[in-house]
Amino acid sequence: MLLEQFSGWKIQSSETLSATARDRWHSEKPVVCPGIARGKFVGTTSVSFAVLIIGGPDNKGQAKLVVFSPKNEQQSAYSVQGLDDIGANVPNYFIHEARVRQFFDAASTRRFRVAAVDTIVLFDAGADEYGTEVYFWTGTDFRHEPVDH
Repeated sequence: MLLEQFSGWKIQSSETLSATARDRWHSEKPVVCPGIARGKFVGTTSVSFAVLIIGGPDNKGQAKLVVFSPKNEQQSAYSVQGLDDIGANVPNYFIHEARVRQFFDAASTRRFRVAAVDTIVLFDAGADEYGTEVYFWTGTDFRHEPVDH
């Protein structure tokens, strides 16, 4: 599915990260690669996959954050949602998953209408800048907020 919809794109890897992003990614003690996160991002039962893809020759310097979520309980088919387009300093970005409770207490969960177990954390770990966005499911779509992490 990834190859069909995003021909010429590839998943962000440790080899494509900048030196500062690679160091920051390692400090997170990652389980997978910097371009893949696995969690219950949509709801509370099914596992979804977030993927940070970077442009190939035709899309150099661009990246997209996309989520693959099961369409049914058998998880035999997935839907794809584009969450964000990144058009600058692509080697500085990586993702990973985190529990909702890491960023939101009960009151914040209600206020932001968080309707999932896990969040997607997008890091911008450049040498002169640092930013973190958390993406979370509201029951109808994804929303994102800047966070300290």
